[in-house]
Amino acid sequence: MEKEALQHLVGSNLRKYRTQNHMTQEDLAERVGISTSYCANLECGNKGMSLTVLRSVTDALHISADCLLYEQQPDERLSNIVALLRNTPDSFVLSVENLIRLCKTEFISEDE
Repeated sequence: MEKEALQHLVGSNLRKYRTQNHMTQEDLAERVGISTSYCANLECGNKGMSLTVLRSVTDALHISADCLLYEQQPDERLSNIVALLRNTPDSFVLSVENLIRLCKTEFISEDE
């Protein structure tokens, strides 16, 4: 994929996840530590971003980098869960794992 096409893809995905998080460009720019105009240029595909900014953006949106870099996300929800659990205590991750097991057990038993 060429640089310009990748920038447009990243910009489109950035806009999608920003709006899903009910954030304005100003909100995201403030959380990431960039200017609002730079954020707008990223969304329009006019600018690229450094790895540092990429990490800050994905942290602010609670997503993984692949959510911005790729068109189709078959495991998008799983990637988002992983991103949400990043930098949380092991005890919390274990509790979430147990909760998922319980939900899965309940969901499967209801369908059978």
